[in-house]
Amino acid sequence: MPVSKKPVVKVSDKLKDLLNKAIARELQVSIQYMWQHLQVMGVKAVSVQDKFKSTAITEMKHAEKIA
Repeated sequence: MPVSKKPVVKVSDKLKDLLNKAIARELQVSIQYMWQHLQVMGVKAVSVQDKFKSTAITEMKHAEKIA
């Protein structure tokens, strides 16, 4: 008896869309934190630069896990 794959395709397309959106969000946030890491200035810059950079890297790892 043939099995219909139409419901699977719709779920799969929706899942791909959600995963692509999640990856895009993670990459956007990663770029924002990395940009802040490069742009921060002032006396307290040193204390937050590393935090921005490490947060950006963490977000990149999230995107990798989703992919």
